[in-house]
Amino acid sequence: FLTGVVGDWKPAAVTIEKADFLLKAGGRQSEMEAAFSGVLESLEGSSLDRIKIADLSCEWGYSKLTFGGVYNTRFEASLKDGRWKVLLNGGFLRQNWIGPLEIEQGVLSIGQSGVEVESLVLKSGEGRLDLEGMVRGPLEMPEFDLKGRFTGFPVEKMFEIDQVQENRFIEGTVSGDLVIN
Repeated sequence: FLTGVVGDWKPAAVTIEKADFLLKAGGRQSEMEAAFSGVLESLEGSSLDRIKIADLSCEWGYSKLTFGGVYNTRFEASLKDGRWKVLLNGGFLRQNWIGPLEIEQGVLSIGQSGVEVESLVLKSGEGRLDLEGMVRGPLEMPEFDLKGRFTGFPVEKMFEIDQVQENRFIEGTVSGDLVIN
């Protein structure tokens, strides 16, 4: 709020204790690209190159098919060569009917070409899911090219049905390769 009063405010780093966001989608492709580009362009030429959020929760999507979020994760992002390197530690991930899954660690690289998942390790009890790959394409219908591996992953954490206790009907673990296209 002091911008312009005491000169331009150009921090190199922003540190936030707690943040809760709701990302809304559903606009036309041109509107969504303009909004996303606007955020990236607003950071160009600034001195901001680091963002740390000690406790980040962020939800997205309107319907059960698109709803997801990360909750109570430690978020660190640094800008280098036009790409944001993002580190996620702790907290939980939920997407559609999957989860919540513990985030052991995530390493992402975000830029104009999309989101590169360098490494994402999700856990549930003793089981784990390791993922890597790319998410790109139109914002209203992203294209996924992810590969990973389940190791002793609990079946009941792979889906959730309202008012049903899945573990009464199915139990066990899954191990094997995973491809999401």
